[in-house]
Amino acid sequence: KAFEIWSEEVKYKNDQAMANLGLMYLKGEGVAKDFDKAKEWFEKASEFDNDSANFNLGQMYQAQIGVKQDDEKAIDYFRRAREKGHKQANLSLALMLLKDRSNISNLKEGFDAMITAAQSGNMMAKMQIAGLDREPNSEAVLKSSFRSQSVDQQLEIVNDALDRYIRPM
Repeated sequence: KAFEIWSEEVKYKNDQAMANLGLMYLKGEGVAKDFDKAKEWFEKASEFDNDSANFNLGQMYQAQIGVKQDDEKAIDYFRRAREKGHKQANLSLALMLLKDRSNISNLKEGFDAMITAAQSGNMMAKMQIAGLDREPNSEAVLKSSFRSQSVDQQLEIVNDALDRYIRPM
């Protein structure tokens, strides 16, 4: 019945109906599973900037579901979904952008997306940035031995900590 209703609705350019048909084909619910048809319907809905269609296209390209894996396309679709307020797109975009630690712009966008995901209640994002909701320790004392060193020595210590603890993660 849903297939009939949404098939009729797409005649009136109902982008959510197009995205729903894409989901039916993606999951094989009510129709035979067909990734090509799923992609086709998602792309049609994406022309109307449908957040759900963009998110699902991002997932298809990220996870190589019926298409060749393409991280750039996945990131583009996740960005488009995020711009329209798709909550799950925040975490997906964040995880992809935070993989490459060499691009500062992507890192900033990735952290912003992760924080947005956590603030919207996404538990995985909350776990990734645990402590966001806590006040900083106001009783913490600056480490004077570190502060008394030259900037070059401080950078050496910081880079050593990054190399040993942060970058391996």
